[in-house]
Amino acid sequence: METRNFYILVAAICVGMTCFWLTAYNFVIYDINYIEYVEGSVTDLTQGEINEEEGEVILTIKGSGIDKELDLTLSEAKSDKYTQVKDREYHFKNRVGIEWDEIYSGVTLWSILEEEGILTQDADTFLFVGEDGYEAPTALSLSLAENYENQIILAYEEDGEPLYEKGPLRSVVDDEAIPESYNSQYSVYNLRYVIID
Repeated sequence: METRNFYILVAAICVGMTCFWLTAYNFVIYDINYIEYVEGSVTDLTQGEINEEEGEVILTIKGSGIDKELDLTLSEAKSDKYTQVKDREYHFKNRVGIEWDEIYSGVTLWSILEEEGILTQDADTFLFVGEDGYEAPTALSLSLAENYENQIILAYEEDGEPLYEKGPLRSVVDDEAIPESYNSQYSVYNLRYVIID
């Protein structure tokens, strides 16, 4: 039994050394600077860079209530073309009565729709849909987005930091915009679509 365990240990060491040398060999062959590679990976993790290109589409606005679909990149969403909200406190409550506040920065939904001029006369509601298919339980009236512009945003920062697993965008609807309902259900992580009908 001890001999068998010794052979398993020797085999594990041999496999480990082989993996190490093959990795080192590939770094040399492909001229990869290991230090820069590790520093870049650590920077991506600590600074929230998810290796998304600035030109990559992160949000699509679509539906029967617009003239044409609109694709937005993160840099476009952050641009001065639209109304930006910086470090604003939003109040939330859930269905069991728990309430809390969080600080977000983002772009107002209404400023995007207004600036792009894509709404049809029949446009009435908007609905948030996440990358994974999760959607807010009901569509909300566009009049809320207009009348409570700074309370309904597409957030890209929380407490001054980029959104990590919740982003790059998430919807935020302040309790002030819909006080008769619990608003936490309208916070859609990894926001991918806004559907206008």
